[in-house]
Amino acid sequence: MNRKHKKAKVTPDTEGENVALYDAIMAEIEPDLTNERILLLPRLYAQESVKQRSARLKRYERALPLFDAAVEALDAFCDDMYGRIRYEGHQSLAAREKRECVREEQTLGHFFDDLPSAA
Repeated sequence: MNRKHKKAKVTPDTEGENVALYDAIMAEIEPDLTNERILLLPRLYAQESVKQRSARLKRYERALPLFDAAVEALDAFCDDMYGRIRYEGHQSLAAREKRECVREEQTLGHFFDDLPSAA
């Protein structure tokens, strides 16, 4: 997920399925860029100077690569957890199959023990 950010107008994604995840991550990085606050920005910063606005926009520009890095870290974490879960699931399945084989062998052993001998 190596994205380069150019000066883009950030708009809220109020219809998407990932809004809550986006907001949870972005709230830790730059709360102004969450869906809840982004619509309030014109009102919140109506009285700021040009210098203040420039500093704020630079802060936003720094936030976007941090967001991408956080998403990449989360993606790697999820991949790792998925792999661990699959491994544990396979281990559990293999152990269960082994127990069933032992049980079947024991059952068959008792079955053959109970057969009359052909003597």
